[in-house]
Amino acid sequence: AVVSTQSTGMLSSGYATCDMEEGGFRETDLTRVDVLFNGQMVEGLSMIVRSDVVRDVSRETVTEIAKMMPRELYKIVIQCVVGNKVQARAEVKPLRKDVTKALYGGDKTRAMKLLARQREGKKKLKDSAVVKVPKTVFRKF
Repeated sequence: AVVSTQSTGMLSSGYATCDMEEGGFRETDLTRVDVLFNGQMVEGLSMIVRSDVVRDVSRETVTEIAKMMPRELYKIVIQCVVGNKVQARAEVKPLRKDVTKALYGGDKTRAMKLLARQREGKKKLKDSAVVKVPKTVFRKF
């Protein structure tokens, strides 16, 4: 078990000591993992990870970010990629406005027309929208 100097001091009320030796340097295989929001890379969340744990770290990162992101009127797709290969993916579900709330009974075509209009608007919004990543996400990663 690795014990940091701070935790040793806290556990022993300052009476314990900790001797450390440098273990040397070893060559390892590292990979750059980029985080994409709706296909656009966010430089501040890119990380360098050991190649053997890329998939696990990517899955953890994506799920944590998805939990921290606020919901928008459009779907947000979060991906961790290595080169062009997607390692992990998560989605933040969109908010849903009830546009048919004012309608009651009567002809269904009016409701269908309103829902189609909403679909078009959401598609247009998603195409032009820029995902705002909260500062808490940058602090965490």
